[in-house]
Amino acid sequence: MCPAKPFDRIDGSPYQFNQAAMVTYSTHVTTNFYFNTFNTTVSIQNAIKSAAYVGRLTYTNKAFDQAKVLFQPGKGVRDAALAKNEVLILSDGQSSSRTLAQTAVGKLKLVADIYGLMIGNFTQAGMDELTKCVSFPKNEHLFSIKYFSQFKDLVNALEAKKIQAGDKWCAPFTP
Repeated sequence: MCPAKPFDRIDGSPYQFNQAAMVTYSTHVTTNFYFNTFNTTVSIQNAIKSAAYVGRLTYTNKAFDQAKVLFQPGKGVRDAALAKNEVLILSDGQSSSRTLAQTAVGKLKLVADIYGLMIGNFTQAGMDELTKCVSFPKNEHLFSIKYFSQFKDLVNALEAKKIQAGDKWCAPFTP
């Protein structure tokens, strides 16, 4: 059964049910926080809300390279035998260098499953590029919304499905 607060420390355990790290990127890449920076759901939500959007070039390759660096024990990530490693990229899909992005994502896929959420007026080329970045099966790893305002609708729809599923919302991860 999933905890109500998935990022809070579990009583009697040195671990949290989930951990999160965050990288924002455009021309520059910023690590907003590491896996071991926060240990409550509220603190992670607040950190995400405080992240600034920087619109410039889209160096997706640098973001993927930095994400791979985060999956090291010194950055707070748990042993891959004990935890599932996943990355969510939010993008319009089109990077400044498709070739560099594909090389970087190939390395990242060695340590994590990759999900994509396309937001905005993405082009067919951008959609094709992000489709190549996400893990398989593609239809379970790539999602899109036209307007950022629809993001809240997406979160609400997921919350409704969670409530509808009850105890079957998630299953324990056993390596």
